[in-house]
Formats: sequence, structure tokens, C-alpha cells
Amino acid sequence: MAERSKEAVRGRLARTRRRRRQRAAAGAVAALIVAGAIGLVVGRGSGTLAPEQAARAESAAALDRAVSKEVNRVLLELWKMESMEVRP
Repeated sequence: MAERSKEAVRGRLARTRRRRRQRAAAGAVAALIVAGAIGLVVGRGSGTLAPEQAARAESAAALDRAVSKEVNRVLLELWKMESMEVRP
């Protein structure tokens, strides 16, 4: 009788260990799937690819050039007006 109970305990422990390993493996697979899904969502959420970033940088540079050109034109006109006022 004692041997049967020892075998039963060993069998129960073996089943418990097997279930625990299966749960750990399933948890690891689930964690990988969730991490991959989060990575995809975050990656797609940014939505800025290298060509888009280059286009944005170019448009910002073009705007800066246009503003600088206009500021220089206005300053030149003011300088001319001031020099004409001083002459008489």
C-alpha cells in the first residue's frame, strides 16, 4: 500500500510539473505575440518613413529660404527709404 501511495504521489507531481511547464510555455508564447502586436501598432502609429521625413525637412528649408528672402527684401527697401529721407 505504501508503494502505491508513493507512485501516486510521484505521478501527481509529474502531472503537476508537466502542467506547470505547459502553462509557462503558453505564457511565453502569449507574451511574444502581445509584444509583437504592440510593436506593430507603435511602428505603424508613427507613420513617418524616411522619404516623408526628408520631404518635411525640405519643405521646412524652403519655407526658411522664402522667409529669409522676404525679410532681406523688406530690410533693403527700408534702408533705401531711410537713405532717401536723409538726402534732402
